[in-house]
Amino acid sequence: MWEFIDQYFIRPVYTGEGYNIFNTLIYAACFIAGLYLTKWLLEKWKIKIGKQLFYTFLPYFVLGGLVRALQDFVVWKHWLLITPGIYLLMIALTGAILIGTKKNLDKTKTIGWLLAATAAGMVFAAAFAGAYHLNWLIAIVGSAVTITALMWKVFPKILSTRENRIVALAQVLDGCASAIPIAFLGYSEQHVLSTWVMGDNPFVFLGVKIILVIAALHVIDRDKSDWNWLLKLAIVLLGLAPGIRDLARVFMGV
Repeated sequence: MWEFIDQYFIRPVYTGEGYNIFNTLIYAACFIAGLYLTKWLLEKWKIKIGKQLFYTFLPYFVLGGLVRALQDFVVWKHWLLITPGIYLLMIALTGAILIGTKKNLDKTKTIGWLLAATAAGMVFAAAFAGAYHLNWLIAIVGSAVTITALMWKVFPKILSTRENRIVALAQVLDGCASAIPIAFLGYSEQHVLSTWVMGDNPFVFLGVKIILVIAALHVIDRDKSDWNWLLKLAIVLLGLAPGIRDLARVFMGV
C-alpha cells in the first residue's frame, strides 16, 4: 500500500513527474470537497458570496501561479509550492489575510494584489537575469486576449458581463499558455487528461477549452444562487493559476 502511495502521490511531487490517473482523480475529488468547504466557511464567517468576493480572490489565483512558476525556476524548493501543496498554501494564506483584516474584502484584495505584484517583480527579475522570452510572453497574452474578444463577439449574451469575460479569458490563457509553448518551444504537458485531449495537436486543447467554458457559463448562469459565483471562481482558478504559471515559465525560459 505504501509503495502505491509513494509511486503515484509522493514521488511525482518531488521528482516533477507530473500527474497520473490516480492522483488526478484524488485531486479532483479534493477540489470538489474544497468547494463545499469554502462555501460552508464563507457562510459561517457571514461573508457574502458574490461579485465583490469574486474580485477579492482573483489576485490570490495570480499569486499562486507566479509562486509556482518561481519554484520551477529553482528560486526555492518545497512541497508546499507544488500541487497539491500550493493550493493548500494559498487557501491558508487567503484565509489568514481575511481573518487578519477582520473579513474586510477590500483590504484583502489590496493585500492580494500587492503580494501578486511582488511575485511578478521576482518573475521579471528572474527572467531578465537569464534568457527571457518577452516575444513569447506578448504572443501568448495577445493570442488569449484576441481569442476572448472574438468569443465575446460570437457569444455576446453569454459574455455580456465582465466577470464572465474574465472566466473565459482565464481558460483561454491557460489554453494558449499550454498549446503555444508545446507547439513551438518544445514544452510538454503534465496533466493526464490534457495530454489525452491534445493528441498530436496541442491546439485541440485550446479549442476544447473554448467550447467547454462557453457551455459551462451558459449552464451556470441559469443558477442565481451562491453556486453561480463559486463555480465561476472555480473555473477561473483552474484556468488562471496554471495559465499564469505556464506564461511565467515561458517568460523566464524555464
